[in-house]
Amino acid sequence: MERTVSSTAPYFLGLETGGTKATAAVLDHEHNQLATREAARPAGATAQDTISQLIELGRAVQTDAGLENPPDAIGWGFGGPVDRQQNKPAYNFHESGWDQLETNPATQLEAALHAPVYVENDCEVAGLAEAHLGAGSTEGLTFYMTLGSGVGGGLIWNGRILASGPLGEGEIGHMKVVAQGAQCACGQLGCLEAYCSGWGVGERAIEAINSTEQPTPLMKVISEAEPRERAKLLFAECQDDLFAQDQAEVFLDHLADACANVGLLLAPKNFVIGGGLSQLPWLVDKLAPRIESRLPELMRGHMDVKVAQLGSVSVPCGAALYASQRVAKR
Repeated sequence: MERTVSSTAPYFLGLETGGTKATAAVLDHEHNQLATREAARPAGATAQDTISQLIELGRAVQTDAGLENPPDAIGWGFGGPVDRQQNKPAYNFHESGWDQLETNPATQLEAALHAPVYVENDCEVAGLAEAHLGAGSTEGLTFYMTLGSGVGGGLIWNGRILASGPLGEGEIGHMKVVAQGAQCACGQLGCLEAYCSGWGVGERAIEAINSTEQPTPLMKVISEAEPRERAKLLFAECQDDLFAQDQAEVFLDHLADACANVGLLLAPKNFVIGGGLSQLPWLVDKLAPRIESRLPELMRGHMDVKVAQLGSVSVPCGAALYASQRVAKR
């Protein structure tokens, strides 16, 4: 729920750059949403284009909230690994140029928006938001997984990001699920992302269609669709179409393998799934039993698999939360 506040009230700004959209959110010091805004990512955008879009989006959402003063701090949820030591994006598997910028993009945002910027992986901050404001918990371990244009993960321990590596952790999307399998955008073979991200589902469907001698009407529709639309079109027909059902089975089996491994390694109390594919109405009902069946009997029944509650604002809200925590530690 968005609230009206004084034009000079203290607040935190959260920004997101994802595979298909950029979003921004303003939170007050009690973590109430004051305003949110979303914009589509233009095709072929460069890293510098994205920075310019974030600056424009940040200014617009401040205006939406009726705020005239700069934020106390800005959090940025970046769609890829981040360099925590240098506080900047490290690499994006779906958009080139982030490792070639002459000026740190966080520094560019700070100069334009007049506040310190803290960069963190988008899945980590989405998990932070779900732990505090959504389906997770600030007690114990929450594992957050996004199923969207990519597959990623974040670990939240007692309400804070469990940061253990210089470039991040929780990269479930690059866990191997098929030996010498399909090529992933990261350069490796057989990653979960190559099978269970939106683009991965679409590519695997096209491979299956190309090996079919008599394509069905649905197969023809998927073949002619934009790559980013293929997974949605495919899974929308799961109730009536055998091809869609077969592809969903493959998707669920690979996903269950990876999720069960997370359960074995980390034993999170809450396993929260976000991103566009998390909205499949049958996802949790079909996935949770498959995960359980892959665990030793003594370890079953202790991990609660659920859909994220914050939807498209989980990353910017989490980024704003992350900024508030970083400021509090100074």
